[in-house]
Amino acid sequence: MIPAELSHSYVEVKVEGKWCMIDSFIVDTPLLKGALARLAQENRPIGYGVRPNSINVWDGQSDAFSQFDKSMMIEDHGRIDDLEAYFNDKRYRHVVFGMRFNTMFQFMGEFGVAPMNVYIEKIRQ
Repeated sequence: MIPAELSHSYVEVKVEGKWCMIDSFIVDTPLLKGALARLAQENRPIGYGVRPNSINVWDGQSDAFSQFDKSMMIEDHGRIDDLEAYFNDKRYRHVVFGMRFNTMFQFMGEFGVAPMNVYIEKIRQ
């Protein structure tokens, strides 16, 4: 169901004159540990929203990615000022069945999302 290519955003924070790129806040520590264990067990390079060498705690001084790695980048769309316009732009790749990925979850509602949350909780265990 997930497209082969996804758009991924991250936050840029300027600390003492240096820009740091982070997405480390997306995955909590129990989920990171469980997901990394599953990746190792399955001998997979990526999955469950993480990859080996993921960082989920930002040190406040350097880049920190739990999901993204620069080697995965296909195209840099730069800074986005108008998020809604970007979502409607053809460069935005987070589309499933012709609709935005997040919109699909809204249509599914709690009934559709609950099983996914149960699965994620199992990974945390």
